[in-house]
Amino acid sequence: MARAVGVLMGRCWTTTRLCVPQYGAGAAGYVLKGSSQQQIVRASAPPDPLQALTPRELQILELLASGLSTTAMAAWLGLTPKTVNLSTVFGTLGVADWSEAALFARGALRPVRAPGGFGG
Repeated sequence: MARAVGVLMGRCWTTTRLCVPQYGAGAAGYVLKGSSQQQIVRASAPPDPLQALTPRELQILELLASGLSTTAMAAWLGLTPKTVNLSTVFGTLGVADWSEAALFARGALRPVRAPGGFGG
């Protein structure tokens, strides 16, 4: 599973205006010259993709990790199968498909016990 590499800039200037071109080139953030070690570590920590998921998307990911099919997820959530949007979850997590999402989820979440003996 390929992950994007983040770029963190070290800056001597205190004005944000000078950072705009670097953000346009893909920089994820910047720290100022003289920043503490703690500030640099915090700025360079990769963002948690789970924080970007909506509560519904997080539920879907938990059910996916439990081994449910799209149809079973829809029944569990009281939705139709077409409204269980996995592509948005895949994009947010940076995974290509169902199996990568399940592996990611199993490493990051505790799967729920689903009806019918699936999960957990």
